[in-house]
Amino acid sequence: GEWTLLVGGTLLAALVSEATSNTASANIVVMLVISMARAAGVDPLAPALGATFGASLGFMLPVSTPCNAIVYGTGLVPLPRMIRYGLLLDIVGVAVIIVLIRVLLPWIR
Repeated sequence: GEWTLLVGGTLLAALVSEATSNTASANIVVMLVISMARAAGVDPLAPALGATFGASLGFMLPVSTPCNAIVYGTGLVPLPRMIRYGLLLDIVGVAVIIVLIRVLLPWIR
């Protein structure tokens, strides 16, 4: 249903944003999630919002965002540490996105 697509779309966008730019991730995943929601006969708003926000969660790898590349380029943060803490930030970010959409979306509609 709608909330399964919300969780899946948010996770997928967060995962894709680790290897590509946030903008590319959002463009790819949001369109995919909207198509899946329409095919499933559910309102695509929640899954599309989740995917949009999830695409901004690229914290694990230096290629995710220019900020990550700058931090990694200093040599002060080794890649295993960046992955470990980035994964933690991604998990927390996905959880926050899902909770906030579930709580706030009824007020928006």
